[in-house]
Amino acid sequence: MEAFLKDNDVENAKKVLVSIMGKDFACVKTRYAPDPLIASFLLAKNSKGDIAITFSDSANCDIELRDLRGDRYIVYGGNNIIHLYDTSFSSLFPLSLDDLIPILAGIFSSVVLERRPLTDYEKTVLQNAQNLGVLIEKGLKVPSYKALPAFISLILSLDPFIPGITGNREGTIKMIKELDIDETTPIVEIKEEKLNSLIYRIVSSIINYNPKFSRDDLITDRVFYLEFDTLELAFATLYFFDIKGSSSLFQLVSSPSYAENMILTFREKLSKGFSVGDVVEDKEGYIVKSTLDSPLLTQLILLQLQKVKKDKKIFLDINGEIFTSRYFLPGENEGLIKVDIRGKDKS
Repeated sequence: MEAFLKDNDVENAKKVLVSIMGKDFACVKTRYAPDPLIASFLLAKNSKGDIAITFSDSANCDIELRDLRGDRYIVYGGNNIIHLYDTSFSSLFPLSLDDLIPILAGIFSSVVLERRPLTDYEKTVLQNAQNLGVLIEKGLKVPSYKALPAFISLILSLDPFIPGITGNREGTIKMIKELDIDETTPIVEIKEEKLNSLIYRIVSSIINYNPKFSRDDLITDRVFYLEFDTLELAFATLYFFDIKGSSSLFQLVSSPSYAENMILTFREKLSKGFSVGDVVEDKEGYIVKSTLDSPLLTQLILLQLQKVKKDKKIFLDINGEIFTSRYFLPGENEGLIKVDIRGKDKS
């Protein structure tokens, strides 16, 4: 669909955002998802006046960032609509050093959550961002393969999910040792022959559930900024949004250095290991045996394994207690929500 997005659509969208930022007061209606929320907070941060942000369907606002699970529109002035197709809202904002990290978080959380490629416009934004220090290079699609020990990068690989490796600390270390690789060496430092063996093992594992997966899906264009790997930044953004709520995204936009805390917490939590087990379909959605405390990241894994449908809710069975998040169960509570077996809030 992205091929239909014209330059004048992008320019009109930018003009609408600028007009909103110039108001003394404006109301923004948005969907409860990372990219539209980050874009709404960027509007508030860069506006001269006050911005009210609402998730209410009945609200009558100056602008609506309408996101129908990946198909995006900007609605303004009553019935005026700009169709952005796949392109993220966050990519529409002017590039600046102060906003670059949240813009990247918005773009790549959208890409990961929707399991889509970058749009042509987003690619242009990233190419322009190279003037601010963004680096684009070919590399493995695993988190922070330059900075982290190889075994941690592989444990944190949520997309692609690697059977027996993702979340499996013992299995990952065992596999790396079998290939005569030092598990503490970053993947970028592994010599070519051993690296090819590692890539072969990864691809061989993935094609068991996705026969179309190939080496070209694993070695892709990767985007870095300072010490941040945008793939890991996206995972951390989704994780914090899911378990803490929109306040974490507001803090990311207000103080971009907060991304460091998000990523360190994400690494610390998931590198200890986790499991996603049996899936039972209930009338309310899917109940998943899990030690991963993020329904959203659990869904990301299960979609790859083709065990769930994207339009159904995810509930986690963690030690016999059932949890979900506001993304799946709209309501007033944010973060990880304890529910009864029918998906009704117990708190």
